[in-house]
Amino acid sequence: ISLEFIPNVTQVSGSTFQLIIVNVTVDAGFDPGVYNGTLNITSTGGSKNISLEIEVPITKTWNVTPVSCEKPMAPRVGIVCQIRVNNTGNMPFYFTISPQYGNYTSVNETNFTLLKQESHVFRVDYNATDAAAQFHYSYFNLSVNETDASPHYVILTMILNPYIGALINFTVPPNETEQLGIF
Repeated sequence: ISLEFIPNVTQVSGSTFQLIIVNVTVDAGFDPGVYNGTLNITSTGGSKNISLEIEVPITKTWNVTPVSCEKPMAPRVGIVCQIRVNNTGNMPFYFTISPQYGNYTSVNETNFTLLKQESHVFRVDYNATDAAAQFHYSYFNLSVNETDASPHYVILTMILNPYIGALINFTVPPNETEQLGIF
């Protein structure tokens, strides 16, 4: 927790009134609760303590990226993509992924826990060995155990594309041409 005083006053003339705004900043992931402190104001006539009470609310937020992946079906077995889940709140979350299998795709795990401010990566694999040469769509529900979390769930979309990506990779070195005897 940090405090910023606006304006930053170090001295006030006698018999004067000075309004000071105190801006409180709490780092992301800071434990929720009520925090107490004391602000000491000192003058030539003495000092005075002012009690401060700061409440850090519970934050139940998270995000995921990407939410949609598309993969050519060549080779016939591989990874569609890797999904990163970030707990941006200050409470732990228990995540569930369902279903485990869907339309030639599968997730490498079906549940995991994230502490506050942690990230986790899981994988969506595919095996299109017996799949027809057509688009195959799969949907996975990534949900969290807290009903008041934001969001409560995200639908992940996986697409197996029957068209093969470019198989040719070439580079052209720069051409040096002599002009007027200078390269």
